[in-house]
Order: sequence, then structure tokens, then C-alpha cells
Amino acid sequence: MKNSVYAMLLALLFFSCKKQEVNTTPNYLEQVQASLRDSLPLETYNTFDFSRSSASGIDSLHIKILRIPLTGKSIATDFLVVRTDETGHIIAGRFISIVKDTSQHASFLQPDGR
Repeated sequence: MKNSVYAMLLALLFFSCKKQEVNTTPNYLEQVQASLRDSLPLETYNTFDFSRSSASGIDSLHIKILRIPLTGKSIATDFLVVRTDETGHIIAGRFISIVKDTSQHASFLQPDGR
């Protein structure tokens, strides 16, 4: 009896933690594109590659996070991230450019060099 309760709790925990796929309908992407087209210069808007964009969602807050890469650049280093509601209306957005620090600072070494 005790083992079956533990098995049920383990199964419940496993199925509640699985990743859920975010439904990004064409209307959602069209709404985001229209909002960006209205609020950004055409030169900037034309740098987005919507075909490689990816979305994540937070159901409890009813928001989606959309990551839009820039054309000709890696999605790992240069992209636009926008927070939207479930219908695609933009709440906030930010350009992200990740640059690797190539400095040779040894800030984590102790004074004796260890």
C-alpha cells in the first residue's frame, strides 16, 4: 500500500514537471510582426529572421517570451527578446548582444597566485 502511494506521488511529480509546448499560432506571430513594424524603423525591422524565432510561455502569468534572431547572426549571441500577452500584443522588448569577455584578468586568484 505504501509503495503504491509513493509510486502515484512520483508519477504525479513526473507528469507535472514535463515541458509544455507553447502554441504559437500564425495569428500570434502576425500580431507580433505588426507591432514591431509599427514601432521600429524599417531598416531595423528588416533585420529580423522570424522563421527562426522561438517562443516560451508562462501559463500562470498569461505571457509569452519570443526570441527573434537577427538575419545573418547567431541566435545564441544576437537577438531581440519580447514579452507579449497570449494574443501577441507586445508588453516589453530588448535587443540582446552577448559578447565574450576576452580579458585576461585573474580576479578569482588569491594574492599568492593560487
